[in-house]
Amino acid sequence: MFVGDSVGHNQWLSLICMLHSAFPQPKHALQSKGGLPTLTFPVKDLSIHCLACKAALDRDSRRVGVPFSHSVHIIQHGLECLVMFSRNDFLVDIEVGDKNERILKLDSIGNGEGVWKDVDVLVFNTWNEWLQTGKKQSHKDMDPLVAYEKALNKWAKWVNSIVDTKKTKNFFQGVSPDHFNSRDWADSNAKNCRRQTRPVPGYKYPGGPHPSEAVLEKALGRVSKSFHFANVTALSQLRKDGHPSIYGSKDVDCTHWRLPGAPDAWNELLYANLLGY
Repeated sequence: MFVGDSVGHNQWLSLICMLHSAFPQPKHALQSKGGLPTLTFPVKDLSIHCLACKAALDRDSRRVGVPFSHSVHIIQHGLECLVMFSRNDFLVDIEVGDKNERILKLDSIGNGEGVWKDVDVLVFNTWNEWLQTGKKQSHKDMDPLVAYEKALNKWAKWVNSIVDTKKTKNFFQGVSPDHFNSRDWADSNAKNCRRQTRPVPGYKYPGGPHPSEAVLEKALGRVSKSFHFANVTALSQLRKDGHPSIYGSKDVDCTHWRLPGAPDAWNELLYANLLGY
């Protein structure tokens, strides 16, 4: 199960495409099951191409996981393997106030109790929505990095107290960078990612480390249980050419990623780390 924001959904979509291409001439159907968009693959010979299936194959043939949001069902001899996405932009809970405003509860993770804890693989991410301003901002009167750290600390406590690492493999995706400011890659001829067609040359990003990286790594240091940190920030910083740009929406989108693209590399790393977990 992927848990996180719209960039996490980006990665989930990437995995769906990769799973689809892994099976020759697949017969698939896009359906709504229980109100959830579901992509179904009938498979004769299931292998570890399905990331979340590996642990399930070692168990009794039974349903694995609890469908909460978008799901992919891969069926083999009565076994269902679900690749799910649980939308939670901040990981912590959010409520709607009396004036219809969004209120972050930095000390509460309600979804974790009923939705996340019983699945085999959890892949968390959060960052994109912490940068919102105006009416979309949910952490008014607080520095976004301070609020971000508090939410991550609560997530770390939840992992330490709730997650059974003998059953559940935990991953945390590093911060996905944006490319709204061309000064970050030292290009005076550009403004943002618009019409960028090549990655940043070399292997070192001129703008340096992302400001949220230190906050994230500090919070992850509080997790006492087994988990894997997939630090994809540096390699993604070089991909100024990888965004939808003007083609994804009315505005220039330098936050999300085109597919195929950077999220495919993230999933390749996820696959390798899952096999060696």
